[in-house]
Amino acid sequence: MPDGCRGSLNEPAPFPKIYCVDARAGASRLYSRLVKLKCVSRDALRTTNPPPVHAYSAHGNESRPAAVTSRMKLNDAARDLIGKGADATLVTLNPDGSPQVSLVWVALQSTPDGDELVTAHLAAHKKVRNIRNDPRVAVTIVSLDGPSAGMRPYLSITGTARIVEGGAPELLRELNPILGDPNMKFPPDGAPPGFLTRIRIEKAGGIGPWAS
Repeated sequence: MPDGCRGSLNEPAPFPKIYCVDARAGASRLYSRLVKLKCVSRDALRTTNPPPVHAYSAHGNESRPAAVTSRMKLNDAARDLIGKGADATLVTLNPDGSPQVSLVWVALQSTPDGDELVTAHLAAHKKVRNIRNDPRVAVTIVSLDGPSAGMRPYLSITGTARIVEGGAPELLRELNPILGDPNMKFPPDGAPPGFLTRIRIEKAGGIGPWAS
């Protein structure tokens, strides 16, 4: 077997061991290369299902789509908690897998396929870069209404996020009178278009009438 090949399709070894070229290459290029290196035979290619090789292309001004597309609608209690906007903690994943936590303003927007949480950023902050690298996120919104017996109610959401370029100043102007200082103009004139994070809600929990 040529150098650089770590297995064969005819061997019982796990499929990933056959890789001897960059996984970012297209599937057809990958298998053509394997044939040339004599890692596999053409007959083996006809009878073996190759592993998926994902080649993401540009999707307008959005980051690559996530694999999970299922969405859900929040119940009335959760929708009332978020209202016209809410403070929330947003957890993204750093490249090393450690959590990165930010306080953000979120709005709830409904789509034909389900509800989405939307937050705005005027610059490509670390959370934006993290989402582009790994779309898995978690959001927590705490209920501040009235006294609480025991732990204060909170809404916990996990989902898959995508980054959309532009639209940040408009959303921040909408949320500022509710969550910021209504006497201050924010963001100021000339603010950059920034980015929106749109979160597809996949699971809701926590403590309160929204928890299953």
